[in-house]
Amino acid sequence: CLQVKMAQASGEVFFNVRTPRSAAGPGFKKMAIGAGDWLGIPIQATLRIFPKPSHRETRAYIFSRERDLETFERSLARLRWNLSLAERIPTEKAMHLMQGISLLDHVFAFSWWGGEAWMLAFGAALEDLATGKQGRLLEYREGRDEEDLAAILHQAALDAHAREGERRQQGLSESHRALVAFLKEGA
Repeated sequence: CLQVKMAQASGEVFFNVRTPRSAAGPGFKKMAIGAGDWLGIPIQATLRIFPKPSHRETRAYIFSRERDLETFERSLARLRWNLSLAERIPTEKAMHLMQGISLLDHVFAFSWWGGEAWMLAFGAALEDLATGKQGRLLEYREGRDEEDLAAILHQAALDAHAREGERRQQGLSESHRALVAFLKEGA
């Protein structure tokens, strides 16, 4: 959302000024959207909509040693590649979709979108990075495809986000944890 116009019960109309995408500081848009109707009622919004990319790819790589997977993850982080989803997925879940996995293996999956030429170049770069870190591309089992892997990948990302939220909550004071619990009950 680039711009929001809101009306308050008093009749006043507020709107935020269009700002560059990299503007720093708290944004009126986020406050207005997060406040429900407490700050006012949104009456107009300006959005930037991008066309859906022509291609999507979802891959999973297997690493026999935890150390190799950690090296791969650090390399990905250093490169700052824009992967829409990138998560470790539980080996037990991956075994239902992919061939050639043992319970001792570590599975990392990712998904990304883009144009065809970019997808081919990016896929080759990911393949080189993973194989350089002792990773191996996994093949789907009969009757399974990348939609199945994408669903597991989405769930793994949601689980990781929930774990991170819980970890952060543990660092809060007792009164702040009570406030978080109260807000969760109301949601």
